[in-house]
Amino acid sequence: MTPSRRRPFCVGLLGGIGSGKSEAARLLAREGFRVFDADASARRHLARPAVLRRVERAFGIGARDARGRPDRRSIALAAFDSPRLLSALNRILHPLVRRDLARALARSPARSICILDVPLLLEAGFADACDFLAFVDAPLAARRRRFRARTGLDAGEHARRESRQAPLSAKRARADAVVANRGTVAALSRAVAALARRIRILAGATPPRRTARSCSARPPRGLRTGGRTRSRIRRRSSGRAARVPSRP
Repeated sequence: MTPSRRRPFCVGLLGGIGSGKSEAARLLAREGFRVFDADASARRHLARPAVLRRVERAFGIGARDARGRPDRRSIALAAFDSPRLLSALNRILHPLVRRDLARALARSPARSICILDVPLLLEAGFADACDFLAFVDAPLAARRRRFRARTGLDAGEHARRESRQAPLSAKRARADAVVANRGTVAALSRAVAALARRIRILAGATPPRRTARSCSARPPRGLRTGGRTRSRIRRRSSGRAARVPSRP
């Protein structure tokens, strides 16, 4: 199926917590692709007083640090401790992030390629906006190590948070390609470069200049997007995802 050219070609990144999806997105930005960072969008909205008040009302607790800023660590710990609170937080933030994504895509040239770095890509329905899905595969020990370095939290908290997401097997089954992140950053960079070549072929794009672009900048007021969600590109006849190894 030939992708529509009325909007950018969208690539969604899948993987476990700490698998290296954001690092892969950074490397894809170096390839010249635009990147929509859902975490950055959520952080920006959470810093808005009106949104933070909604979170505090839903949680029934304070959600600010000593300086009055959003206490994201406390909010996350409370949310992942309660499916009800996690659902409430997602109901507040996901529509705002989805709106930012729609506006970002509306701003992007029709023949551009946009990478979606969205933690709950499948669970929140963001995968429906994608033409291609790539699964970043990393060993459990490496995922837990990165999670601890980023958050200071232990393996038990990592396991609890992953349990709130779709199983890795389901994410991998939905993927059109698998990027192995099992070695060095240099090896991941080579794997991502191979993925970028494949994406350009599927999108019918010419190699862009290697300048990082972003889809996550604050959108202009009043800009809206329309039209139906594009259909996914048909999978390979085998039904299995092509693997993009990280080895030299």
